[in-house]
Amino acid sequence: MDVIVISPVISILQPGQTIQFSALAIDKSNSSMDIPVVWSSTNDQVATISTKGMVTAVGRGEANIYATIDNVQGMSEVLVSDSRRRVLSEMFTSST
Repeated sequence: MDVIVISPVISILQPGQTIQFSALAIDKSNSSMDIPVVWSSTNDQVATISTKGMVTAVGRGEANIYATIDNVQGMSEVLVSDSRRRVLSEMFTSST
């Protein structure tokens, strides 16, 4: 296996919201592989993820969600805010 692609790539949620993530493992010949991944969050106070890929927004902030198989990881970003407009503004300001 060569790469793991996570969908969605970025999520903007409000506390209490949930979203289903999925991961696709792709091998060196560009073929998809049906291999279970191990899900993890870098900040469980912001977003948690179940073993089935369901993300729950817990509190304001940012967290990275990882899908891992052996030593290969895919990553997605979760932003949690009470105000969706404020998060979008911060994303565009910080990316310029």
